[in-house]
Amino acid sequence: MIPTSTPVAAGTPVSGWLLPTPDMAQIQLEKAVMQAADAEEPRARPLRMLSAVARRALVEEIEAKLGTILSETLGDLVVGGWRTHTAITQAARKSRHEPGVDQVVPLRNHTITADRHHDLDIEVDGVRVLTLTTRLVVRLQLYDAVAVVRDGRMVAVRSGQGRALGSVTVEGVELVQRALTFPLAAEFTAQANISS
Repeated sequence: MIPTSTPVAAGTPVSGWLLPTPDMAQIQLEKAVMQAADAEEPRARPLRMLSAVARRALVEEIEAKLGTILSETLGDLVVGGWRTHTAITQAARKSRHEPGVDQVVPLRNHTITADRHHDLDIEVDGVRVLTLTTRLVVRLQLYDAVAVVRDGRMVAVRSGQGRALGSVTVEGVELVQRALTFPLAAEFTAQANISS
């Protein structure tokens, strides 16, 4: 079963909707850490020697690092996926020759997938004893979106609805899998540069 959260804005960080509650995250993270420690027997021995309090502090630190690496917003993921969208790049090229004129690009229903891998080094007493591999996968389904391009940059997204399905794993242990819907409308203050 995949919990569905309440609608959020496209400017919400991925960690804000995807990471589980602190208690659930800590249970799953501790499971992932100990599973990885078992696989790296000699180097990870210091992890097994930690007291319950020290192990909880370590898991809280890992959770904080996850929050940092999942700081991209849903809007960032959408714009990143659209940087290679043919209709948008063509509008960006055309808009460079027509300064100040909005190019409105209707986008059919489509999906953008973001797949990110990160390595988190775990240290005990200043010695790296383990590296945890994390993976974020977000699949964004976008409906009835319209992109506005001006002067070679995407300046707004109008109308539209989005649905995201995301998961986070650490060392193959799934921390969470969630789905949500969100309105897809934004004005970009720092205009999104579209490569051509």
